[in-house]
Amino acid sequence: MILVEWFKSREDYDQVRQLFGEPADLPATFDQWRESALESIEEKKKSRVIFRNIVIDASQFTAWCRSNGTENYRLDIEAFKTFRYRQGNVGDLS
Repeated sequence: MILVEWFKSREDYDQVRQLFGEPADLPATFDQWRESALESIEEKKKSRVIFRNIVIDASQFTAWCRSNGTENYRLDIEAFKTFRYRQGNVGDLS
């Protein structure tokens, strides 16, 4: 199963992108990210890959990183997605 990060707001996207530093490994804008993410999701659906969208709230993500004593945000987002999934926090595409 693939856990896909899903940003519901420009603000959350911009905050997480800033945490990643440069190069951010994320598209420059929320709109570019959203377009790419939607295309990727459609490809996953066609190939019948099992995936779940995990909503990323920037303040929750940074708090989670602090509580776990880490600031390697690029790696931590993967662990955060797993944590959120295990809590049942699977998002929709709105």
